[in-house]
Amino acid sequence: MNQPQHWYKALAGRQEIGNYRNLRINDSGVDFLSNDYLGMTGNKAFQQHLLELLNINPELLSGATGSRLISGNSPICMEVEESIAKRHQTESALLFPSGYKANLALFSCIAGRNQTILVDELVHRSVHDGCTLSYAQKRKFRHNDLNHLEYLLSRATGSVFIAVESLYSMDGDFAPLEDIITLAERYGAWVIVDEAHAVGVFGEGLVYRYNLQSRVLATVVTYGKAFGAQGAAVLGNRMLKEYLVNFASPFIYSTAMPDIQVLIISETYTFLEAHPYI
Repeated sequence: MNQPQHWYKALAGRQEIGNYRNLRINDSGVDFLSNDYLGMTGNKAFQQHLLELLNINPELLSGATGSRLISGNSPICMEVEESIAKRHQTESALLFPSGYKANLALFSCIAGRNQTILVDELVHRSVHDGCTLSYAQKRKFRHNDLNHLEYLLSRATGSVFIAVESLYSMDGDFAPLEDIITLAERYGAWVIVDEAHAVGVFGEGLVYRYNLQSRVLATVVTYGKAFGAQGAAVLGNRMLKEYLVNFASPFIYSTAMPDIQVLIISETYTFLEAHPYI
């Protein structure tokens, strides 16, 4: 069967400039490439603990059977979301299978026509893709540049949302969160903070550390990096959770996470709390 010609051209172009991607198994050795910041995926004590839980509760391995709005919700998922919200001192938490899907869900529905999302130029691709799915205008500001951000704020239309990361993985630098939030408050804008690379490494994250929960619209924490697991949670007030449950298509139309994945997140929080110097 013939394939679309533009596929051949696109792949050839990638090979020509040396950006062609392929799947491979990485050899063993010192880890300088993964997001497993705390080495949790190789922690034998934690693996043994999870194995014991599975031996007692083999039903955890079953799939969720459907969307959480139909048949996929579970007591474990509800309890873990409450526990996550309590740990981060927010009103609510909503779990997603990955940080990518959390950002896709959040940014695809928080803003509509005649509204604006301002994003730091170095935010994760998932934020950009979420904005693409929305009807809002997206504008990029120079990385950590408050002057450029204020310039865009002064010219933005409608409700304005600002997307930043608390810790940027590529350069390893921090966002000036308090300054960004103060600036946003001056213009009546809302701030959303992605903590993918901070949570776990800096406990519950930098929004928690600086007690900024009530001053941001949402925080995204992910579990595929320092936690060595999979999944993510969007943290905020109860209305945010209700809004996402009602309007976030990636949540509404996706099969729920299996309980084992949810439980691993919960157990990792507990393990890291008991082993702060891991």
